[in-house]
Amino acid sequence: MAHNGKFIEGSEEAYSQLKVITDAAQSGELSPWGTKVIELLNAYGITVDRREGIKAEITLSFPTTPNNRSMGIGVRHLKPKGTWSEDFFLFEENVGLACYYKGAQEDALPEYKGTHHGPPTVELHEAIPSIQQDINNLKVKLQTNEIFNSIDMSLVIKPSEHSQNIQMVDQDYQQAVSSVAAQAPGADRKYISIKLQPQFTQKRIIQMQKWSKSESIYEMKKEQITDLYPDGAEEYQKAINRLNKIFGK
Repeated sequence: MAHNGKFIEGSEEAYSQLKVITDAAQSGELSPWGTKVIELLNAYGITVDRREGIKAEITLSFPTTPNNRSMGIGVRHLKPKGTWSEDFFLFEENVGLACYYKGAQEDALPEYKGTHHGPPTVELHEAIPSIQQDINNLKVKLQTNEIFNSIDMSLVIKPSEHSQNIQMVDQDYQQAVSSVAAQAPGADRKYISIKLQPQFTQKRIIQMQKWSKSESIYEMKKEQITDLYPDGAEEYQKAINRLNKIFGK
């Protein structure tokens, strides 16, 4: 492995994974191919910025400095001055993946001298579509689904259900008072009510606690969704509407 690069631990299979993509790209079986390469870099925790409105491209080249078979992936952006800025990723067979930023590959790999700010000698190159945002959107979508899948529906109580539960407790209370009064003619109904009230008050408290738990879950999930989306995002409102439907808001 050439020096001065940031080596990615656990990337020993990166070269063979990239080779599947580049072989298909070189044979014309895969087009576009840059998307798959960026997804591979993402899988190793490497974020590839694709700034909106800025021309960008991805390149494939073959370094000669490493002792092992290797491939170089360049992710290049055109700067306002008309020169290129490049992040470079070296994939070395049976070794792993290393990242080079700010032209560091020119020192580690002499064959790339002068390519950081100029056109490289490459095997393949392709304009980078704005897929990073698509990848981020997919991650957010998956996280949103995880939020919904983690909701314990047995703990969810809609406002209408809560009202019905409280009404049922009150009705049971009144029926219990009437039942006892019917079995004890002449007994003071007010006295009976006072005697029975504690057990039904406890039932009311239990229903209120269940309602409070449901409301806490709603607020927690709403906060998690809010943290995922930027202000004004259309998908945020869709997620909130979905949450509101579940909780009867």
